[in-house]
Amino acid sequence: MKILQITNRKGGVGKTTIACHAAWYFGESKRVLFVELDTQRNASRTLQPHKSRVVASDLLNGSVEIPGLPGPGIKVISADDGLKSVSIDPARHMVQMRRNLEAAGANYEVCILDTAPSADTLNIGPLLFASHVLAPIELNVTVRAGSKTFLVPKAKSSDEAMKLVQDHLGKAVVRVGLTQYPVG
Repeated sequence: MKILQITNRKGGVGKTTIACHAAWYFGESKRVLFVELDTQRNASRTLQPHKSRVVASDLLNGSVEIPGLPGPGIKVISADDGLKSVSIDPARHMVQMRRNLEAAGANYEVCILDTAPSADTLNIGPLLFASHVLAPIELNVTVRAGSKTFLVPKAKSSDEAMKLVQDHLGKAVVRVGLTQYPVG
């Protein structure tokens, strides 16, 4: 299963919009597992008809069976208030999430992770196991003046992924293009 993490610690750059559209697009021909890690729950409301009985905090707190789909479509694991406890033991929670998603891999071709606009465990942790990362950015004067953008290679191992995260923590790391461009 390919895991696509949509991430940026800035809000309003189109993460949830891109994540939902990617789910609809891939869901036409593939079995898609959509995991919302943003407690604002905008994606969960948008994708409500595809909601699972499993919630996001279940993925962090022990082994959980994620029901598969018989054919192409979308299954949504909604964000919930239990996500607020992740800061208690981030390493254990990320390892458990990875195990649960790996176990679900037999029943899905694509997993989309929609993250919150923050630099917390739920945003940084999945970078260690996501196979693909999309960091939407808005091209404006503030973004260009306030940060540098680094293009980084895809990690070939979990150790290399950890090193990339450590080397680039706090920097605007971008693997794929723009989502918003000022007109005029």
